[in-house]
Amino acid sequence: MLKDTIIIISSIVLIAGILFIFFGENEQVTFNKFEFNSETSESTVTIDLVPKSFNENKLYVDIRLDTHIVDLSKFDLKKVVTLEFDNKFVNPISAPELTGHHSSGTLIFEIDEKPETFKIKINDIPDIPVRNFEW
Repeated sequence: MLKDTIIIISSIVLIAGILFIFFGENEQVTFNKFEFNSETSESTVTIDLVPKSFNENKLYVDIRLDTHIVDLSKFDLKKVVTLEFDNKFVNPISAPELTGHHSSGTLIFEIDEKPETFKIKINDIPDIPVRNFEW
């Protein structure tokens, strides 16, 4: 009897924990890892983008840039990066300051709701194509 009671209580705690994770007040969505690189060459900048989370109307995307030719410090990511979704275009409210030939950090976009699909466009940096994400 005691063993059955312990199993029932453990099951209830486990189910409550799962429900809290999915329906908790503080919505935080974590994405599957999307990671990709543009093709590399002597004149190309390689960019890795990894969507991390959507929390409190902010989309967080990690970014890493590497190059051996281009001086990245002349690019302002707040101006050259655009998030496109549902016919809306949003620049990041926060972005890492680029320096030298290798930089990384997190882009933060303030948006009303988590989009089903989106594109991230990066303009003015050599050889960087548009990247599409879906989740």
